[in-house]
Amino acid sequence: FLGISYWYRKPIQNVITKYQENGVMKASTFSKVYYIEFRFKKGSVFCYIGEISYLLRKEKSNKKYYKSLVERILCLERQVYEFYNKKLPDGGIITKWIERKQK
Repeated sequence: FLGISYWYRKPIQNVITKYQENGVMKASTFSKVYYIEFRFKKGSVFCYIGEISYLLRKEKSNKKYYKSLVERILCLERQVYEFYNKKLPDGGIITKWIERKQK
């Protein structure tokens, strides 16, 4: 295990999500896809998370959902680093990434 990193890129194909709002079916597309990369010596595993883009909005940082999402990702980071007997950097990786990328 070499570490965890966070990235975004333009999707190869248009990603369309369909959802229902007040009984009306709607669809939306993504211009950027955010993901977590778990890096290993023999390759990587990518985990796409649609809500990471929510963390990059500064005006949302005081919301309950924002804080719970950061806590879940920090918990995931801790568990992965514990499993591989590695030391997690202070404050976690996600908090530093958010500070760099936040608008």
